[in-house]
Amino acid sequence: MWRNATIGARSHLSSCKDDTLLPMKKLIFASFVILLTAVSNAHEGDVVRLGDKAPPIKETPLAKDNLPGKVVLLSFFSLQSVPSMRELDFIERDICIPNRTAALATIAIGRDHEGPQLADLNTAKYLGIHFIADPKRKIYNLYATEDIPRCYVIGKDGLIKYSSVGFDEWEIDRIKAAVDLALQK
Repeated sequence: MWRNATIGARSHLSSCKDDTLLPMKKLIFASFVILLTAVSNAHEGDVVRLGDKAPPIKETPLAKDNLPGKVVLLSFFSLQSVPSMRELDFIERDICIPNRTAALATIAIGRDHEGPQLADLNTAKYLGIHFIADPKRKIYNLYATEDIPRCYVIGKDGLIKYSSVGFDEWEIDRIKAAVDLALQK
């Protein structure tokens, strides 16, 4: 009798089509992506992590007190870093320009740079990004201890919603998605 029940169960399983397993496969895949994203958002050199209150940028006119109800896209860069400059290009084109009327403040902080070094960037190429010099890493050290470029999405509630280190062309899609999600809330 057990043998017949086992054979019956096998034949029932083998008659299941792949489309009945599709929702389960999607759920497993989505769970894997969420887990991978959470793990990949913990970077070496981080001082702040996802969900932390973003440190205020007190030395600037863009202190958190001046940004009520805005989403902040914060990018730490260096003029000598090719990935940093590519990230800024993508941020301007794919995030700043489409969100000009949105409640988004985009701030790029030049790590180890003086104000005059960044003056040309403010007017020449990046109209949607506010540049701030950080010659002694006072601002940078509130967020991280090493590596650039670094990008943070800070929600309207002042909490860090997304962070990234380094840059590739796929990263801009993740940053853009995080900005869009934060703007919707």
